[in-house]
Amino acid sequence: MRLNNNVIVLYPGSFKPCHGGHIDLIRKYAELPEVKEIWVLVGPGVRDGIVQDQAVQMLEKLTEDIKKVVVQGVPWPSPVLAAYKIIQEADKGSYTLAASSKEEENAKRITDFAWKHSPEGKFYKEGIDIVQLSVNIEPLLFQGRSDEHNGEPISATVLRQDLVEGNIENFMTGYPDSTEEQISFIWDTLEQNIILPEDDTVSDIENDAVTEALHTSGTPTESSPLGYDRYQAGYNYKAQFPIVEEEDEDEEPLKDWEWNEKKKTWIRKRI
Repeated sequence: MRLNNNVIVLYPGSFKPCHGGHIDLIRKYAELPEVKEIWVLVGPGVRDGIVQDQAVQMLEKLTEDIKKVVVQGVPWPSPVLAAYKIIQEADKGSYTLAASSKEEENAKRITDFAWKHSPEGKFYKEGIDIVQLSVNIEPLLFQGRSDEHNGEPISATVLRQDLVEGNIENFMTGYPDSTEEQISFIWDTLEQNIILPEDDTVSDIENDAVTEALHTSGTPTESSPLGYDRYQAGYNYKAQFPIVEEEDEDEEPLKDWEWNEKKKTWIRKRI
């Protein structure tokens, strides 16, 4: 199918922090003549002291030399939900989800997103055309690190640990195509705020799992921390942002957890 040059790319995520892998994907989309704009959708919440506003500022800094990029914070915690909600509120036009064709899971997500917004799909909206436009890109790897992560795909988790340890040399390897001034901005922004979870807070995986337990429903698979299928229409944030019916909800996994407003995270209930 021949595409016009007015496709808007949706790239939702946490980006706490953003890194070279994110920027590489953004650059590849910006180079496509079919792409009009790239909307980078930054989710809410706090990850090891990194808040949404900081994530937005860092992305704006790292993409300051890339035309077509629009960075904005969104209120929806799930990247998948953010994409669906943006389309619900979008003006008429052509849209796509950012994804690498090298990653089977992302390719499936893009196909499913397009189908669900087709005339036969559950979320069809007249005037909205969801196209499949992935880019052929290999994951960026850490190069030049002094630890066991050298040669691994660039990871936000590893970069957060670099910040905690004060290792700016290793941290810089997460931004291979960024300038020293841009990397210094990221480092300075995060250095005063980065923290490791305390003993009574949950790990990244546990936090993702309990969030899904609270806000999702759908067919169980191995594609998410609690086995919820992220590609099903039932994968959504219910209660505040419902997409499925009440009878599809399941809150049982939350019985041992509670929200800590001060720390902005889920913690285990004390016995």
